Amino acid sequence: EQFQQQDYKQAIAMLDAALAQYPGEAEMVQLRERVAGEMEAKGRSESIEAAIHGIQAAQNRGNLDEARRQLSAARSNFPDHPVWPSLEQALRENEVFVRVNQALERSDSETALRLLAAVPESAEQPELAAIVLAAAVLRAIALRLAFAGLPGFGRVAGLSRGLVGRFGLRLR
Repeated sequence: EQFQQQDYKQAIAMLDAALAQYPGEAEMVQLRERVAGEMEAKGRSESIEAAIHGIQAAQNRGNLDEARRQLSAARSNFPDHPVWPSLEQALRENEVFVRVNQALERSDSETALRLLAAVPESAEQPELAAIVLAAAVLRAIALRLAFAGLPGFGRVAGLSRGLVGRFGLRLR
């Protein structure tokens, strides 16, 4: 049965009262220590869950500075928890995609593609469709440049091939 923090506190209070009447009772002392340990573990677990939820919520809102601040605080409070590295990686990836979007808003496709190409291969790619689209657009631009006999065909085609190769994509 799932105990709430209040249930643990009540159990400890009852055990303290019993220990006041029967001081040093070994089984009650052990039981109190076990309940206190479980209460501490439950509180730690709830705090970690709340931290993870807060970090993810800040990321979902696009508030990456707040997410980074919360992740830093969570790592300070619970440095040994194994979820922090994956949350850190997800945050770094989100930061890259924010910078990519900012570059695209400035019509700086070269910077956007350079940023995308630098994303580690181990990254989770929820934006894979956008990467496929970017590679397809580059290919189309390269073809237009080639047909028009304009310079830059090789460079744009190279960016497209690099993006396709980097992410193992197949363009139609």
